[in-house]
This record gives sequence, structure tokens and C-alpha cells, in this order.
Amino acid sequence: MKKGHATSAAARTRENQRRSRTRRKETLEKDQRRLARGEENRQKHTIIGGQGKQSEQKAIVLWLWREEKKESKKNKRQALILATENIT
Repeated sequence: MKKGHATSAAARTRENQRRSRTRRKETLEKDQRRLARGEENRQKHTIIGGQGKQSEQKAIVLWLWREEKKESKKNKRQALILATENIT
């Protein structure tokens, strides 16, 4: 629509309806693509016959990693304490 003209209400309505139609169509297509992509990823990442096993393994790995991190922090702190004691 050109600016500077007083557009009739009917013309505005038509234009808005056309816009919303195309928007709806685009979002529908986008949603379908997203769903397809999600399904592909799900198939890629699931271990056949192992329901929930992977997430359990992931949780265990994360837990171990956190424990190691805590341990290394303790060691660093201890080393710092020893170093300061040796200086004095």
C-alpha cells in the first residue's frame, strides 16, 4: 500500500488478511521443519534398546566431573596453605 493516501477500511482489511494468511502459512511450514529436525535428532541420539541409559550415563559423568573439580579445588587450597606456612 502506498503511503500518503487515505486507504479505505476494506482495502486495509484485505491487506491485513493477506498478511496474516501468509504469516500463518510460514509459521506452519517452520513448525513442520522444526518437528522434522527434532525427530531426526532424536533418532540420531537414542541408543536402540536403551531407554534412559544415555541420560543416566551423562548424569554419572557430570557427577564425576564435579567431584574431580571439588577435589582439585581442595588440593589447590591445601597447597596454598602449605606454601604460606613454609614462608613464615
